[in-house]
Formats: sequence, C-alpha cells, structure tokens
Amino acid sequence: PLSIMGNADTSPNESSGGKSISLVDHNKIRSNLWHLEQYVEEIFDHHQDENFHLDSVKIREVAFSGQKALVGSTCTLIVERMMKTRQSSAKSNTSDQYNLDAGLGIALLGVILLDTMNMNPEASKGTERDESAIDYLMNNSDWEMLRIETKEQIRSNRNNELMVPDRAKLYEYIRDSKFDRTFWKEMSARDAMRIDYKRFEPTSSSSDGKSNDAFGLSSVLLDLDDMLVKKDFLSTAVKFMNEFEVGTLGIMCMVIVDDRPQRELLLIGDASSEVESLATYLTSDNAAEFLDISLVEDFTETAQQDAVDGYTIKRFQQGNPKGSRKQLAPLILSFFSS
Repeated sequence: PLSIMGNADTSPNESSGGKSISLVDHNKIRSNLWHLEQYVEEIFDHHQDENFHLDSVKIREVAFSGQKALVGSTCTLIVERMMKTRQSSAKSNTSDQYNLDAGLGIALLGVILLDTMNMNPEASKGTERDESAIDYLMNNSDWEMLRIETKEQIRSNRNNELMVPDRAKLYEYIRDSKFDRTFWKEMSARDAMRIDYKRFEPTSSSSDGKSNDAFGLSSVLLDLDDMLVKKDFLSTAVKFMNEFEVGTLGIMCMVIVDDRPQRELLLIGDASSEVESLATYLTSDNAAEFLDISLVEDFTETAQQDAVDGYTIKRFQQGNPKGSRKQLAPLILSFFSS
C-alpha cells in the first residue's frame, strides 16, 4: 500500500517489513526520516543529484546536467516511465492496451503544463521530452470519464461531445489559481515559506544526513515587499530556520508580469552562517554571473520592525528570470562545499 509520509509510522524503531520508498522531485530523503534511507529504491527528479542512496536505489532517474534540468517537470519522468511500461507490455503481449485513467491524466498534464508554462519558449522551461509527455497524455487518457467540477472551463472547442482538455485553458486555469495574489497575501508568513520549501546539504554531510552548512530555499509566488510586511515575518523566519535546522534561508519571490517571471531573493543567515560571503559570491563570482544577481544596497535589517539580533539579511534583484531554484541551489551547494 501507498503511505503519505505525514500519516505513516516513521519512528526509528519500526521494522523494515517490505518497505519501499520512492523519492519524487528530490533525490535525498530529509534528515528527520534518515533512519529510512536504506529503503529508498526509486528516485525521479530533475534537480542536481546530491549522490545519496547509491547502494539502495534500483531506479535512479535524475534529469539534470551541468546547471540545467533536462526536463521541465518531474511528472514528465513519471509519464516516460508509464510509456516504457506500456511499450514493454505491448511487445510481450502480457496485457491489453488501454487508455490512462482520466483523473491521473489530468493531474499529470496539469503539472507539466504549469511547470513548463505551457511550453512558452520565452520561459525556456520546457523540453522536447516534456512536449512528448504532453502529447502522450492528451492522446492516451480516457477523457470521456473525466469527473471534475471545472471541466467546462477547460474543455477544448475541437469536439463538444468529448471532454478533451484545451491545453491553453487548462494551463491558464491552474496558473491563475497558483499565482492568485489574494491567496498568497492572506497566507501566514510560515505557510508561505513552507508551501514550496526544499532543504539542501553539501555532499560533505555526515553519515546521518546532517550538515552544519545546511540551507533552505522557499519559493514564494508573491512580490518580496508583500512578503516582508506579513505579520512577524522575520521572527517567524528565524523560528522556521530553527525548526528545519538550517543556518541560511533563501526566500525566492517570483511574480508573473506580461507572461514573464520576475524574481527577487532574500537571504537570512544566523551568526554561524556565511551570508556576507555568500552575497559576494552570488553577485561577483563568474559561476553565478548567468543569474545576473545584484544586491539591493539600501535594504537593511533595521527596516524590519521585528528585527532579530544576530541575523544578517540581504536582498537581491535577479535579472535573469529563467534562473529558478534548480540553478540557484547548485551554486549555493558549491559555495558551501568549497
């Protein structure tokens, strides 16, 4: 049976009992579940490989090379796996060919369209592999059986008798929901930081998966100014850092203007972190030049009403809108590893 980690018994003393863990959209199990790391058997991801679980993993699909993801969406890797399984079954005649469940099809399709911004060339997020996955889902899902309340809002005009989703309509519907400014403004500071958060550790981490240079990156779909004025923002950020045991926290803010992403970055570091040196690295090192990051000079910690002593805060503008967490995280990992 499948278990949601929040509901599963994950105590260190539990028995192994046929356990198998698949990591999706990340390639290292988080530190508070490190006692289960030997059960990680599958990885499907498009971030830089942190090279953990090398002994236990049977399937390792990490679509990342250099500073670039090879697919725009991890769901593309899942679809490719489904395609291979279907092709294998067809060759061996071990099962009848059938269309995908419509609910699964719309879930995978929606995420790929959202991650690739509907293959918008200006965003440079999508690849040929993503397009192939989209085509496969569009042509091999049992859309007649789709049962969702919003299906009329995403119906294609090509065939009024069948519930074939329109790519543009589906993407715009999900995009508008994801970037809903009211939704993000009403969210608490902690929820905004937690909703799309990833924790990273240099490869020099100890055997228990912990590291003194661990850092976190939160993706927030809100203007940074709106994030900063949330109630008790800085004190909440400090508590968040302590909870997830990181010395440095990056908050990556992105908004869409005229179908193009605009990005800002906030770095918060405790007394033991190297935020000052990291700021210099991101703004002046050749390795980070492609992100076009510049320090906002007139932004200071004293501007925060709930300032916390001992913490350094740096604000940046990012000129390259295509540089997402997939590009920033490897740079920071490299900085701490060296």
